[in-house]
Amino acid sequence: MIQSNKNILFFVLLLLVISCKPVKQPLGLPFISKPDFTPEWITKTDPRYDSIHQIPSFRFQDQDGQFITEQEVTGKIYIANFIFTSCGSICPRMTENMSIVQKKYLQDKDVLILSHSVMPDRDSVAVLKN
Repeated sequence: MIQSNKNILFFVLLLLVISCKPVKQPLGLPFISKPDFTPEWITKTDPRYDSIHQIPSFRFQDQDGQFITEQEVTGKIYIANFIFTSCGSICPRMTENMSIVQKKYLQDKDVLILSHSVMPDRDSVAVLKN
C-alpha cells in the first residue's frame, strides 16, 4: 500500500515537472499598438508587420544648424522629447529631467537623446541655442 502511494506520488510529480517547461521569451522589443499598451511581439513575416506605425524618414535642424536624419538614430536607443521653448508649464521640468538622463548616458554612443520642437516656426536655431 505504501509503495503504491509512493508510485502515485512519483507519477504525479513527474507529470508536474514535464508540464512545467519554461516559456521561451521572444527576442527583441515588442510593438505597442493598442490603447491599453498590451505588448505584442510581431516578426517581419507576420501579415500585421507592415501595418504597424513606423517613423518615416525625417530631417531636423538642431540648435547648431546641423541636420539630423533617421540615419543618425538607426541602431541606437533613441529617446525623443517634444518641447517648445515658450512653454512655461511642464517643459522646463521635462528638460531638467532629460538633462539628468543625458548626463547618465553622455558617454554611451548607443544612446541618442533628441528634443524636438513642436513649434518650429517659433523655435528658430537661435532660439533653440539659447
